[in-house]
Amino acid sequence: MAKIDVKLKSLFDLMPGAWGCKDENSVFMYANKEYGQIIGLDHHEDVIGRTDYDMPCDTVNFAEMFREQDKQVIQTMSKMRILDIHPFAGGQWKAYIFTKTPLLDEETNLCIGTIFHGMDVTNVTTLEIGSFLNPFPSA
Repeated sequence: MAKIDVKLKSLFDLMPGAWGCKDENSVFMYANKEYGQIIGLDHHEDVIGRTDYDMPCDTVNFAEMFREQDKQVIQTMSKMRILDIHPFAGGQWKAYIFTKTPLLDEETNLCIGTIFHGMDVTNVTTLEIGSFLNPFPSA
């Protein structure tokens, strides 16, 4: 797994929203505190070395879709915006707009993974839309 630059970590930690990055195999290299909280981790750095399949909340039901999005960003070398409406930590429904962009190696300029940023857009309307779109209804 590639190492994340200290400057990039610092930027993720300072900027508002949920930030992080994954390598070319969709393995988390880093995520900031906000991402760790919405996903339900005790500490945001506990994400390192995990995949979306290893998260402690219902986002695992969408892991394959997240992996396909990562692949598309890497293969096309273009950004992608996604509206994610589903339960996060504690089963709390939230709506986020995630932007995924290619993560480039500074020396080779080759794509080594993805950077993601999530902006919370949760409101009553988006949650109502999400309840109609959710393929995994609560029991």
